[in-house]
Order: sequence, then structure tokens, then C-alpha cells
Amino acid sequence: MDDAVLATLAANLEKEFPSHTANDLGLVDAGDDYSFSFSVEGHEGQLTYDLQILKVMEFDNGNGEYVKAVALCDESGNIYVHYNGTGDGNWGYNDVAYGGGPSDVQAESLNFFNQVVEEYYGELGGDIYVTGHSQGGNNAQYVTMNTKYGLEIDQCIAMDAPGFSHEAVQRMKELYGEAYYENQRQKIYSYNGESDYVDPLGLEIIAPLDKDHLRIIDCPDDANMVEWHLIDGMMDGTSLRPRVDDYTAFHYFVVGLNAKIAERDDLSAQEKKELAIRVMKIAELFIGNEYDIYGDLKPEDIKELLSDILPLLSLYVNEDPETFHAAMEMLGLSPDVISLLETFLKECGNLTPEQRELILSYLSDCIIIDKEGKLSFSGDIFALISSLFLSLPSIIRTIVDNSEEIYRLLKEIGIFEIDGKDF
Repeated sequence: MDDAVLATLAANLEKEFPSHTANDLGLVDAGDDYSFSFSVEGHEGQLTYDLQILKVMEFDNGNGEYVKAVALCDESGNIYVHYNGTGDGNWGYNDVAYGGGPSDVQAESLNFFNQVVEEYYGELGGDIYVTGHSQGGNNAQYVTMNTKYGLEIDQCIAMDAPGFSHEAVQRMKELYGEAYYENQRQKIYSYNGESDYVDPLGLEIIAPLDKDHLRIIDCPDDANMVEWHLIDGMMDGTSLRPRVDDYTAFHYFVVGLNAKIAERDDLSAQEKKELAIRVMKIAELFIGNEYDIYGDLKPEDIKELLSDILPLLSLYVNEDPETFHAAMEMLGLSPDVISLLETFLKECGNLTPEQRELILSYLSDCIIIDKEGKLSFSGDIFALISSLFLSLPSIIRTIVDNSEEIYRLLKEIGIFEIDGKDF
């Protein structure tokens, strides 16, 4: 099957069966019929797929039940298993991109696929295709690599999908052997938005990144940060937008930052996993502000995240200021604000851990997260950042550079007694 046709069908399945909020499971039942029509470059006219639902995967993350995957078949007996993107409260499961695993949702995704094969493949006898977007794309890859029916899978489409931890990849190679591992990964095709910021996450990418397996999809010029990742940002109506030759600066900014996390030799696998959980909670917050999905984010999470990320950002700005500047421009920041951020991040590299901790404590005190998880700040956050991060290092340097003169002045005005001791 043409991977472009399968990817376009997968995009339509993602739109039809979203898992961003807990669904009424009764609205999606086995036996329901769906029809999808779309155009694909290189194919004449509209392509139409009439599908019937075979089975629905329900996933309960403790906050509610979600339609997490659907298995469908066409009139020729082909089976399509599609895994939905991350839903409300499910972003924390994406920490397996940095350590540990399998997650609960990966394990249940694998069990669901095995059940579908055992219940329907023998009767239908067609090809098997596995697809997914975002977390669903990670699940689709996990299933393709780990199911005992892997040889029956013809193709896998992973769209904007995060990667895996070193431990997960090594475990697959040890369990199944290098030859099988390589054979299965060659079935995976990656379709990523040109500005997507989720597919770079993780320590290892299973899918091949050569020109035969990687497709980069154009994103509308007026798309916002949320749309850079959601499936709608890759689509024009029911069809995929055109392919482009390369990613944007924001994508490469995330790639660089992810590499800095991977290089943190001072962090254990568990600490990287905890860092990933905080990153994913922030990601859920960005999506949630527009789509009403919220994670259990707490002010201390942001403080801990900033404590981990700020030194990495400081290194990044010094090493690749052009990409950082271009990425911030894509976020709509003005040149003045970008200049402030660059100065602030460079100054962070000059602070001691104790000084950073003090500043982050002040900052976290200004963070407000309401009962629905929405983030806001008390006071003028721009002024806070300006005064703390720009003036404090200057004050410290002034004191150090003029310590003898300041000491002499303080003694003259009577703040310290002259007893021959340094203060």
C-alpha cells in the first residue's frame, strides 16, 4: 500500500476518533460503519475507504475512560489498527521516551493488537496496517516492534510520534535479535509536521530517518504552536498538506534541547524520566489551554523543570544563538523580548546553583495554577524576570569587582565595626 495513502487515512482516523477528552464509549461501537474520502498526490480523483469497526480499545487513566484505539476492516479483509494521540491526563505516560517502560498504555496497546489479530485475522485474511499520532504513533511503533504477530504487519505509520529510551531499544534487540529488529523497523514510516515539537522527544528514534521512510509535512503559515503538533496542522480538509524538504527552526530548537537532556551524565535514568514527566506536563498545559485538557501540574513542577532546563538553555543559546532566535521569532516574540531572553539565559550560566535556586523560589511563588490546571502569574512577570535575572548578576559582579572599596565605604558609615576582620 502506498504509505502516503495509509498516512492520509490515518490522519482522518485521528480526526474521527480523538482522545483529547474522555469519550462516551457508547458513541464508538463495534459494527459501526465509517466512510473516508480524500485525495493523495500521484493518485487520480478521490480515494474512498469504507470501513467497519471491529473492536475498540478502552483506556482508563484514573481520570476517566478514553477511546484509545480502534480496529477497523475494509471489504477486502484488510485490518487497520489506529492508536489515538495523547488524551487528558495521559501525557505523563510519555516519560517512557527517556527511561523505563513499557508504560501502562503501551502494554494495553500491545494486548489490544494481539486480541484483534487472534479474533479477526484468520477470518479476514487481508493485510494488517498499524497507525497512530503522537503518543498513538509511539504505541503503533511499540506494537510493531513487540507483538508476537509482528511478521503479519505490513506497514506502520507514526505521525509526530516521540521516541523511546535506550533501555527500551536495547531490550527489543536482546529479546528479538538484531535481524528481526531491523526488519520490523523498516516497516515504519514517519510523517512529521515541519514545526512539530513532540517527535524529537526521546533518547532513541526507532523509525528509519532516510528519505524512503521520513516525510515532513508543511504547516500553514498562520498556525499557532498548538496546531504545530495537532493532526489538524498537517491537513487541508481531509487530505494531508504537501511535503517539504526540511524542518523549521523551532523543530531544530527542540532537537537541540532534547540532545542536551540526553547528554546529562549527572542524571540517572530515573531522574531523566522524572524530568520527562515534568516536560510532558508542561506540554499538556500548552495543549490544554486551547483544548480543555489538563494535567496535574503543580508550581513545584515548574520550579524543578526550570532548575533542570535553564542551565541547558544557557548552553544552547551560547552554542546556537541563530536557531534559538529564529525559534523564538516563530513563537511571535518581539526582537526586544528575544534579546532579553538571550541575555537572561546567558546570565544564568554565570550564576551559582544557590543563586539560581533563590531566583527560582521567587519565581515559583508568582505562579498560580487553578483547580482546572490553567497557568497564570501574579504580578508583572516580565518586570520580575527583568529585575531578577538581569540586575542580580550585575550586582554580584559589581560587588566582587569593587569589594575593597565597598568594604571601606561600609566601615566609614558605621555599618561594620573596624576590628581587623573581613566581613
